[in-house]
Amino acid sequence: MILFDFPTDNPVRLGYDLICQEMEVCNLAALTLSANGSWPTVQGTLSIKTAFNGAETYVVDGRQLRVGGGQFLILNEGQRYSGFVEQSAPVESFSIFFRPGFFEEAFRVATTPTERLLDDPQSVPHGAISFIERMYDHEAGVWPMLDRLRNQLHAGKPERTWLEEQFHQMAGALVGVQHELRHERQRIPMVRAATRAELHRRLSQGRDFIASSFADPITVADAARAAAVAPHHFLRLFRAAFGITPHQYLTRVRLRHAAQLLMEENIGVAAACYQVGFESPSSFSLLFRRHFGVPPAGYRAAVTGRKQSEQGERE
Repeated sequence: MILFDFPTDNPVRLGYDLICQEMEVCNLAALTLSANGSWPTVQGTLSIKTAFNGAETYVVDGRQLRVGGGQFLILNEGQRYSGFVEQSAPVESFSIFFRPGFFEEAFRVATTPTERLLDDPQSVPHGAISFIERMYDHEAGVWPMLDRLRNQLHAGKPERTWLEEQFHQMAGALVGVQHELRHERQRIPMVRAATRAELHRRLSQGRDFIASSFADPITVADAARAAAVAPHHFLRLFRAAFGITPHQYLTRVRLRHAAQLLMEENIGVAAACYQVGFESPSSFSLLFRRHFGVPPAGYRAAVTGRKQSEQGERE
């Protein structure tokens, strides 16, 4: 199912069950616009959330998670959350809601031997599989699918079978996210599994703090405080789990948001530099070119040209 605007007759129950008449058979793609607004606490199914033309902030368990800049947020089934947008220009919010049990079916198919699937093809998974509720990066296999689906929704209403395939493919990509989460936990140098899992959760909270506060002059100590871990310990374990330092991660997040600004808005290079938290336009331009392969002034033209070329090849 596709939704281009949320119903407003009962905003307290805004969510999956209000939109779909039959929860058991409905997945949902929601592409909406909002500006300078907020909504009350809602409860939904497993969902993926991202934003374009700015950022949208979700409040989850008391944490404020600012989504945008090529990152996406995963929220588990049953999670309660609220949110808001703090900018006058409309932000494009894009959410994918999976019906209960849909991801668990995909996980079972991806992790069960073929012989067992053939013997019992209608087996129903028991219990929901949980994710660490945090921001995930552009590199995750889910992002290209989100981008493709969004582009198709802008082009026109897709065929039902094509849309159904996208939901299945995204659920399969989420299985890969689960595997990566397991690898991150395993890279944390702790003996006890429970300790490793708790540290992984805290490190993810510190990581989300960085991603949500990228435009501010934050420090490692600030992120460590958000993770409830001593700064030196946080720095060492962050690199072990995620393969980069907090500073490298902050730089990457800022560059991604700058790239989105340069693509979506009529904004100059210096303005984009300062808006995402960099202090020097020359250093920003050097880092941007190193990361994306083109200078910031030519980024929009390069991306537009590449997309047109890819579209021509598909046709």
